[in-house]
Amino acid sequence: MELRPLTLTDTEAWSQLIATAFNRTPTEAASVWHWLNTNRNLVAWGAWEGEILAAQYSCLLRTLYLPTQQSTHVVGISTNMAVHPAYRGRGLVKQVAEPVYAALRERGVLAGVGFSNAEGVKVDQHSQGYGYRVVGALSSHLILLSGHGHRVHERGASTKWSATALLPAPTLALAQPVAMWPRCIESMPTSQSEKICFHNSVDNLHHRFAAHPFRQYRFWVLRSPDGAAQGVVVDRPTLLLGLTGSSLLAIYGQDGAEVLRHWAHAIRAKGVRFIRVLATPYATALQALDKLGLSFKLQPRKPHYLTVKPLQADCPKGLFDLTQWDCLGGEVL
Repeated sequence: MELRPLTLTDTEAWSQLIATAFNRTPTEAASVWHWLNTNRNLVAWGAWEGEILAAQYSCLLRTLYLPTQQSTHVVGISTNMAVHPAYRGRGLVKQVAEPVYAALRERGVLAGVGFSNAEGVKVDQHSQGYGYRVVGALSSHLILLSGHGHRVHERGASTKWSATALLPAPTLALAQPVAMWPRCIESMPTSQSEKICFHNSVDNLHHRFAAHPFRQYRFWVLRSPDGAAQGVVVDRPTLLLGLTGSSLLAIYGQDGAEVLRHWAHAIRAKGVRFIRVLATPYATALQALDKLGLSFKLQPRKPHYLTVKPLQADCPKGLFDLTQWDCLGGEVL
């Protein structure tokens, strides 16, 4: 078995492997491969037997904000780990992951981070030397919005929020995804979180949501009177028992609770009856969502787990404490 880095010249072999492993079409898989390789933020290696790509392991470089250090650090998000069915049971995951993490260590990457399903967690737990620790499960919630809607709280003259300030951009069209990214977002409004969270630039978010090759998202922008973006919500429409709902994927703004209140008011007016969200259990957004209606914690059929692999000797202990994480599922899945 030959191990070597994967590049865009390996698109066809990678696409065939991913299509087989994740029940995707080769065309969809190929589009994901090109999307992941944008800006050279992907480190990927493959195990080859002749012309056959038997396994692949890759990490997408992302930036975390660590409040205890008041600084940002690069981590590698494990993505699309795959072994061809004909080659499973040979320990290929560990073999193909080792050179990926060696490359990350050389770059000074702080840790590997994974958001695994139950099958991935089994690999983490049973692959000796693989090195990932299961930190805990993400939490799934459903919020039934209050029937009377939520009156928008008018703030002081310095901010001047308005009830019509939260406006949806059109649903993304796959042919022209860039055109659907709200043009008013020139900088990303962020809050100084007291927990570990992802640090995103406008380019990061554009790539994650607007440039995705086949997933469609909606963008809601809370604007100040001068038109500047004060908050952004990313969601997708969903249905449950015939009721219209919204899957909340990400939220950005200096006052996240205020952004969520405006957003909930706007979607409730459009007939949305519930919100679904996947998050780390102590995410600050969950506290704000609890105030918008009746909240239920769900037991998902396919739970996801936060896993962390230390890559540097000074890796902070907080990374292994689920209570210290503040992120929504849409930011990572």
